[in-house]
Amino acid sequence: MTLFSSLGARRLALLAVVFVIGVACAKVDRGWDDEGSLAGANTGGTDSAGGRGGNGGKAGSGTAGKGGSPSNGGSVGEAGSAGEAGSTSPGGAAGSAGENTAGAAGAPPLPDSTLTVSLAGDGTGVVKSDLPGINCGTTCSADFAPDTQVVLTATPAANSTFTGWSGGGCSGTGTCTTVISDATVVKATFTSIKVTLTVALAGTGSGAVKSAPVGIDCGTTCSQTVSLGASIQLTATPTVGSVFTGWSGGGCTGTGACTTSVTAATSVTATFTISTQTLTVLGAGTGTGGVTSVPTGINCGTECSKIVNYGTMVTLTAAVTGTGSVFAGWTGGGCSGTGTCVVTVTAATQVTATFTCSTNTVTLNYTGAITSFTVPTCVTALTIDAYGAQGGSSGTYLGGYGARMKGTFSGLGGTSLKVLVGGKGADAFDTGQQGGGSGGGGTFVTNAANSPQVVAGGGGGAINYSSPYTTAGLGGTTATAGLAGAGGAAAGGINGKGGAACVWTGWHGGTGGGGLLENGVGSSSGLVSYGTPYSPGSAFVNGGAGGLPGSCAGVLSTCIAGRAGGFGGGGAAGFTGGGGGGYSGGGAGEYSITGALGGGGGGGSFNGGTVQTNTAATRIGNGMVIFSY
Repeated sequence: MTLFSSLGARRLALLAVVFVIGVACAKVDRGWDDEGSLAGANTGGTDSAGGRGGNGGKAGSGTAGKGGSPSNGGSVGEAGSAGEAGSTSPGGAAGSAGENTAGAAGAPPLPDSTLTVSLAGDGTGVVKSDLPGINCGTTCSADFAPDTQVVLTATPAANSTFTGWSGGGCSGTGTCTTVISDATVVKATFTSIKVTLTVALAGTGSGAVKSAPVGIDCGTTCSQTVSLGASIQLTATPTVGSVFTGWSGGGCTGTGACTTSVTAATSVTATFTISTQTLTVLGAGTGTGGVTSVPTGINCGTECSKIVNYGTMVTLTAAVTGTGSVFAGWTGGGCSGTGTCVVTVTAATQVTATFTCSTNTVTLNYTGAITSFTVPTCVTALTIDAYGAQGGSSGTYLGGYGARMKGTFSGLGGTSLKVLVGGKGADAFDTGQQGGGSGGGGTFVTNAANSPQVVAGGGGGAINYSSPYTTAGLGGTTATAGLAGAGGAAAGGINGKGGAACVWTGWHGGTGGGGLLENGVGSSSGLVSYGTPYSPGSAFVNGGAGGLPGSCAGVLSTCIAGRAGGFGGGGAAGFTGGGGGGYSGGGAGEYSITGALGGGGGGGSFNGGTVQTNTAATRIGNGMVIFSY
């Protein structure tokens, strides 16, 4: 009986075979097994050669190994080598040889699925895809999975139109639907919108219009087709004998360059005017004057411009007006010098006539009246130099000198000033009767409303009597008030008032000088036997007359004759000196006060100039005013 003759023996053999197969399967490595019954399958590498077939199983009870399966995208697999014959296991038959089967062909490579959009044409626009990826002009290429359907939409810019698709199976101007089965290129064409710019020439003149960018050169080429929204600059150039007088249309005006944005069919008109030009005459300088023309038309300052035909010859003549001005000459229009100006008008022409203010000095002397001085309109700086008059002398004693006040003023051009030049006070020659000299008149320069510019005070009158009553008059002062309480003088005025008189009961003393606003004070004392009282000096606003003497008619021979004060507010004199006139009048000389010398006080002064030179006592004789500019 054999080893497997019994049922138990057969079962034992079968279990052994199963065990061997299990062990063989566990040892399968890289497509072949060492001892198993089946050849291990070997899968091929991606995009490479197919997998190597498994080696046949070694001797055993299993079936032969198979060839490796095809790899994805690989080539055909190699055939597996035949399995070796199985050796006889204890109690079993020899295994059969393994199969030698070739591997199947690998799968083909994946297709390229890139979608590219290109933009064409002279217009602008945007293409977008319904799926994320395409947003062209920014992103114009994207990868999609094979067989993906993509919808493209074209949107033109405001100055363009979309004129169609090509490629990817698309055409027309709607959306483009394409299936990406391989690398695909779709072209979107945008075309700019074209409009026409037209230039028209108008007017009686002639000229040319050119454009930038080039295209318009009118007279010859007067229209151009441009892209919608294009910015075109037009420049107009007149021919000789014409002027360009302006634009209309296209949003352009004036005579400069025309820049128009062509958003629709646009027409621009350039107007040229022939044969007229403007001649303009200007005045310059600090002086005053006028200009006339032949042919007529220019009459400055009435009419200072004239439109004339191209090439007209015009003769201009300048003449000064008013006082103080001189014609300094021409500039412009090819003219110079101070003669006539002959200009040929071939373009807009400007000629300037310059008038300057002459330098001059005007001296006004004593007249015994208030006069006037008109400042030339061209004057910008006027200097007033005023001298007050000297007071009257008595014997060997001199009257006080008049003050000098010099100031410079601006803003007086063309105004009229009131002028009073002071007169010298009367001298006393009857020294036997102890007579005093009269006060000198002040010199005034005011405006028409009597507001002072410069006032120079006059000097006080002198006295010649037995010592201690002998003295010269006091000089005009630079202060605003007359001299007060010094050297035996009575109180002077202040703030434009007159000076005081001599206080001496029973005698006829001198009187005070007049000020700007109020008269001097007269003597109110004395007996009838000494005649009538003397009159004080009058204020400037009251005419500025000097004080008047009293009368001795019909009285005793001991009457002391009085003397008239100087014109300009000088006080009259009796036994003592009269006070000088000025902005504020000076007081008369005193006699009854112990230590008084009897000389009259000088008038006060005023100076409103921006630059001043003030001298208290310099002037001998009558006053004087010097105007310089």
